[in-house]
Amino acid sequence: MAFTKCRMGHVYDDSKFSECPFCKSAEEEENMVNLDSEETAALESTVPDYETLPQGDPPIQKRVMSDETIPDQTVPDKILAKDEEGAVIAQKRATVKKRIEGFLVTYSHNPYGDHYPLYLGKNSIGRNTNNDIVINDMAMSGDHAIILFRGNKTFIEDKLSVNGTFINDGEESIDRATLKDNDIIKMGKTVFKIKIIGEAPGKEN
Repeated sequence: MAFTKCRMGHVYDDSKFSECPFCKSAEEEENMVNLDSEETAALESTVPDYETLPQGDPPIQKRVMSDETIPDQTVPDKILAKDEEGAVIAQKRATVKKRIEGFLVTYSHNPYGDHYPLYLGKNSIGRNTNNDIVINDMAMSGDHAIILFRGNKTFIEDKLSVNGTFINDGEESIDRATLKDNDIIKMGKTVFKIKIIGEAPGKEN
């Protein structure tokens, strides 16, 4: 058995090894370390920096609205009546923050009756869809009339309609008139009865 010392000072049996086994192991270990470092660097390059990652959805901003901040706007049209063929007869565009002052009731298009709330201020009536009360009556004008609640009085004004607006048994179309509870109003082929609430418990005049 013959022993040899390598240049690094390792003693090994040169009858079994042609070169120092200790140096070879150290070299392989160093190569493995270098390989691990390269793989780690490559892996880290595919992971985005934490600061660039999305931090989830932004928080929902809740807007608390008081009575003073609620906008005075109309809600989507609501279909209130249809004829036998399914055509829309009338629809009401309710306005928020407006007090109900009365109702229009008609049996002209529905034997069971239709009713439409009337609000403080102006209530426009006609065939056009921009009216507060839309009636599918071809004998009515697009913008037929306005019913106005102001103070303790109720008025109706014809908007230069083609076929006119008639009150109770009147034979002549009115331009402007004062309404009272249970008055009969005729527009085109539609006949309404108006119900005015007046004083009511909890209602501020």
